[in-house]
Amino acid sequence: MLRICKFLNPDEYDISVLTVKEKYHGFKEPFKAEGAFSFLQRCRVIRTGKMDPVLFLLELRAKFQKKAADGFNIAKKPVHTVDAVLAGKKVSIWQQLKDLGTDLLHFPDKNITFLPLAFFRGLGIIRREKTDIIFATAPPHSMLLIAALLKVFTRKKLVIDFRDPWARSPWLEEQRQSSAYEKFKTRIITRMERFVERLADRCIFVTPEMCEDFKQSYPQLRQEKFQVFFNGYDPSNLPTQNGSGNGKHHEPITFVHTGVLYRRRDPRPVMYAVKELIDEGTIEPGKAMFRFVGGITSELASVKDLIGELELKNVFEFVPKVPYQESLRIMQNSDILVLLQPVSKLQIPGKFYDYICFGKPILAISEPDGAVDRLVDNEFGISTDYNSKDDIKRGIKSFLDGQYDNSAITNKRQRFDMSKSIRAFEKMIDV
Repeated sequence: MLRICKFLNPDEYDISVLTVKEKYHGFKEPFKAEGAFSFLQRCRVIRTGKMDPVLFLLELRAKFQKKAADGFNIAKKPVHTVDAVLAGKKVSIWQQLKDLGTDLLHFPDKNITFLPLAFFRGLGIIRREKTDIIFATAPPHSMLLIAALLKVFTRKKLVIDFRDPWARSPWLEEQRQSSAYEKFKTRIITRMERFVERLADRCIFVTPEMCEDFKQSYPQLRQEKFQVFFNGYDPSNLPTQNGSGNGKHHEPITFVHTGVLYRRRDPRPVMYAVKELIDEGTIEPGKAMFRFVGGITSELASVKDLIGELELKNVFEFVPKVPYQESLRIMQNSDILVLLQPVSKLQIPGKFYDYICFGKPILAISEPDGAVDRLVDNEFGISTDYNSKDDIKRGIKSFLDGQYDNSAITNKRQRFDMSKSIRAFEKMIDV
């Protein structure tokens, strides 16, 4: 979204951004309209809060616990159901009831609590600024509901942008089938999606695969309203020397993945593949390093223990979350950039567009015949099957043997230059 705001023609488009207050973002430092973000000076950024009773109660409890800890030197660690289950502990009925209440208040996602204040603030902005187009991007998908309600009350043109699927998200397939309650939630979300799709004047998707999925799901709607606009890279991120060349590297050859590891985005298939390559003698000590930058969520906490079990301490490294500019520096100093995209065939991780700035080949570990597989293979690197250890080994071995020539990447990436592709976006929203 920052790139769209940056490159939209300022002579044609006047931008107002409605978002939450910075305390809800979790960023260490707030955005400032200076330096790399100086273009925000020509945008009106309006922030509002949330009406979130769960967050209010959590903050209230934290205050009381802090007072107790200060006065009696005790601090009670909160119990979370997910963590308890992962640890093999029993979850009390009281905890289950609390989790159910939280789930209901945060349905369809936790940002739904932004809706009441955002709706009224949005009405004011549209009337004051004489807005022509309401544009909403998701996830979080509750933002689409806010935009749809604003469309109902103002009759302005509505353009919605899907960066991830919603009602048919493959990431949540197992969860949707786990209970009658989850199936009920899925039916409601499907109706929400249908409500938004019918109201929208234009629906934009970041991959052809996702666009086709929506076309098949809504054959009764005008098919021309569904359009594809890829995410893109900011050319100002291009280094002066991008390191592209013939694929030859100094040792150790460094494989880098950036971004949080969570749910099914699990590095263990890579670790098992590397372990076998070491045992076979393909990877010699000091020849390769795999670095995962961005942290690991609780459901994958056991991944770090696996390093010791597989004797990979000198081969694998997990680095906590770092600032964006630092992540770009790490990418530039890598040899191979890694994409993990299991389960879903419809999505391309946003990091792909940062990756191609540096002219480095990509090792994609994804679903066969999916969006990532089709885009990366033979164009930007080597694509392997996430579900096949032998195929992952093949991809890694190809890079170690210097079999990939990445000299053409700098030319192939041109179609994803946001400063140029934004002209196509402008035509799409002119509905």
